[in-house]
Amino acid sequence: MDVGALTPFLWAFEEREKLLEFYERVSGARMHASFIRPGGVAQDLPLGLCRDIDSFTQQFASRIDELEEMLTGNRIWKQRLVDIGTVTAQQAKDWGFSGVMLRGSGVCWDLRRAAPYDVYGSSPLKRVSLV
Repeated sequence: MDVGALTPFLWAFEEREKLLEFYERVSGARMHASFIRPGGVAQDLPLGLCRDIDSFTQQFASRIDELEEMLTGNRIWKQRLVDIGTVTAQQAKDWGFSGVMLRGSGVCWDLRRAAPYDVYGSSPLKRVSLV
């Protein structure tokens, strides 16, 4: 693992590049697809594009799994992050944490349940605490 964990980020850019190539093949523009215009579309889809997109989607999930394993399964990554910045439930309460920070400290409390507003009063919320 390099400094800053850049390898997974750069590998993800490879997948992004494939998506941008699809944009370019459709519209000629890489960053901002200008395919749909007033009056219709600029041109037909290029031959083979749907096949190539399907091929991309078939392998994309495994690429995400690779990236995730490279990062979270890495010994150095774990040494840098496991048990770093932990906050006990009592500290979280004392310091006025809320939301994810509070639940991440093991306190099963959610403002949306305690004082429901909007749709939260009528929707079932699961209590989540991963600690």
